[in-house]
Amino acid sequence: MILIYSYEFPTAIGGIASFIFNLADYLSSKKPNLVVLTRGFSGEDKLLDQKQLFVTIRLPGYKNTLVNYLIGIFSLPLVIIMFKPKIILVADILSQRIVSFLSLLRLVNKGRIFLSCYGSEIITNYNENGIKKILFTRIYHNAPLIIAISRYTKELLLQKQIPENKIIIINPWLDNKWVSNNSNSLKVREELKLKNANIILTVARLSYRKGQDIVISLMPKILKELPSTKYLIVGEGEDRMKLKEIVYKNNLQDDVIFIGKVKKEDLIDYYDACDIFVMPSREVGNLTEGFGISFIEAGARGKPVIGTRVGGIADAVVNGQTGYLVEKNDLNGLYEKIICLLSDKKLAYQLGENARRHVRDNFLWDNINNFVLNKIFQ
Repeated sequence: MILIYSYEFPTAIGGIASFIFNLADYLSSKKPNLVVLTRGFSGEDKLLDQKQLFVTIRLPGYKNTLVNYLIGIFSLPLVIIMFKPKIILVADILSQRIVSFLSLLRLVNKGRIFLSCYGSEIITNYNENGIKKILFTRIYHNAPLIIAISRYTKELLLQKQIPENKIIIINPWLDNKWVSNNSNSLKVREELKLKNANIILTVARLSYRKGQDIVISLMPKILKELPSTKYLIVGEGEDRMKLKEIVYKNNLQDDVIFIGKVKKEDLIDYYDACDIFVMPSREVGNLTEGFGISFIEAGARGKPVIGTRVGGIADAVVNGQTGYLVEKNDLNGLYEKIICLLSDKKLAYQLGENARRHVRDNFLWDNINNFVLNKIFQ
């Protein structure tokens, strides 16, 4: 029996939620006895949970982190007693902190606690002071196995003196449908009446860290060079109104289109519709991009991508082959790469095909290394 404990899980939106859901889906297909303990997010949770091979237990979800913390402290031991898992995979910062506290009280067995790490939570926990730092970081040193989402994440762990033999890298992987489904590039273009437009796409949480505001700020300059360009923003988040204010300030209401939340099964249509995918992520305080699953989703659909050289994005984007990496804060460099790919359709196509092959060879669930599975199930 495997228990995955994560507060980042669909129907929540985000790279961690997507990664953990895919991991649960894949592991349950190999070892059916799997339970996910997470929190509720919306009325769509039940419909999602009913379709899965694994059992999903939803805790009440609150905006107040302390309330979620207390609920987890009381709920997790009960779930452990009920299901008696051999392995507990602890998958996000809140669950890590709860399990670290409970293991101190010997309410969970530290010998069977595995971790899944991304980057920001490592930085955050190790930047705490005093007793909080000791409490929140002991779990990394006690875990017999840690899954790192990228080479960048692994390097962060090594810097904290975590033994290398305890760390395995599992990049985010995609279901085969991402490369096998037929392209329907006209569906979204026809719905939005953008049949002949140059389309830039970002799929991400609407957050300062994701950099949608950077692309919006470049749009007036891009439109001077390529007047038929449109920028589609898929996702929801705390910065929606701030981003809209930038749009109105620059009179871009007809050129920047907020799509909002899109169902997982419909995302492919938006990737198919775009010419290029752009996500100029930032490092904000302790927060960084552990990998960037949207880059490989776009690549799977044959689209060239542009990202920034921060965090673990270099694991997702092969600079000059599947797209481009620009230095953070290099607005001119970002502008030049966008114009380059929108203007040179032959180059964009070639990079997109390279990206498709790169995903097919490296990021499909069917290619997951048996060594990794053996590590998890041993």
